[in-house]
Amino acid sequence: MNVLIYGLGALGAIAVFLLPIRCGQLLWSALSCPAKRNRGKMISAIAFVVAWVAWAGYDVISSIVGCFTNSYCGPGVGSVWIYLAFFGLIYVCFELLVQTLQWLLNKGIF
Repeated sequence: MNVLIYGLGALGAIAVFLLPIRCGQLLWSALSCPAKRNRGKMISAIAFVVAWVAWAGYDVISSIVGCFTNSYCGPGVGSVWIYLAFFGLIYVCFELLVQTLQWLLNKGIF
């Protein structure tokens, strides 16, 4: 269990910087899509995924920022690791959603 929390926590710490870069890459790929028919679908799908990440990650990010700026972080010593693990899990779900949506768009299903 500790390995899972520390692994997802490390991924969450990296995802704090990686998520905005990844969203920018997705938006750039949607705007440079040659097929106008798929461009609107891609932009709406990316907007949905980014809105989901913003909704799901708001409390977690505010807790992480609170841990680094306040003297009280949470009930335990490893609370920041748990918050980072939650954000890492949100990032894994984000990547799974993005990969699934891109696969569906490439197959023409969506």
